[in-house]
Amino acid sequence: MSYLIESRGVGIGKDHYPRRVASQVISMVAILKTAAKHADDLRALARDARKTGAAPAPAASHEWIVDHSVKREMRALPLYDPVTGEDKTVMVDFQNSLAVTPTVVRALPLGYLLPPNHPLAGRLRALGLNVHRLTASVELDVDSYIVKSLQQESGEFGAPQDKLTTDMKRSKRTFEAGSFWIPMTAPGASQQQPLWRVASAVLEPEGVGSYASHKLLGELAIGSELALHRVVPLGANQTHALNAPVLD
Repeated sequence: MSYLIESRGVGIGKDHYPRRVASQVISMVAILKTAAKHADDLRALARDARKTGAAPAPAASHEWIVDHSVKREMRALPLYDPVTGEDKTVMVDFQNSLAVTPTVVRALPLGYLLPPNHPLAGRLRALGLNVHRLTASVELDVDSYIVKSLQQESGEFGAPQDKLTTDMKRSKRTFEAGSFWIPMTAPGASQQQPLWRVASAVLEPEGVGSYASHKLLGELAIGSELALHRVVPLGANQTHALNAPVLD
């Protein structure tokens, strides 16, 4: 369990540095004292969260929100006057993260496929995801991602990232032995993905902070196809074809 404390620092150098450090320390101490006071409650909450997080993925027909927009509104924010220290209410452009609208929604796939020797497989394993390899070539119906639009945005801390949208192109393809298989909703004990939410968050290209947006799936260009494919549930043949050649 972690707690993120943020205060303004980007672009202001060391202005008011002692005050900014002091406010961080005060906040941290308050959090630690509160956590110690409610230790039993926190342990119970952590246990429940682990159980929920380790639950198997729902059926492949389950829809998953890949990306969303937040409501922007003008809101009165209580602040302090920097000169007098008096209370001062300021109208600000507020992004309300509690009022979101889904913009990209997709059904969960049976799983994802990456080409042999793709470096992303190591990153996925480092996150704790189950990643298998095909021991034989297999023909499957898949959805491929075709880049539809690209727009560079300033990410957190000013680091640029590409905001992209994709079109899905369905086709039947043969994947060679050695290809990486990241299961999601495929049946069978060997196909379980307890961290399926993490897999979807980093692999679906439109997601905030996705691997594609950071060019970890290769350079991006409108009309190009990503190296990642979604295996779609089109009947028993799909599942049978995957079960035989898959090996840890």
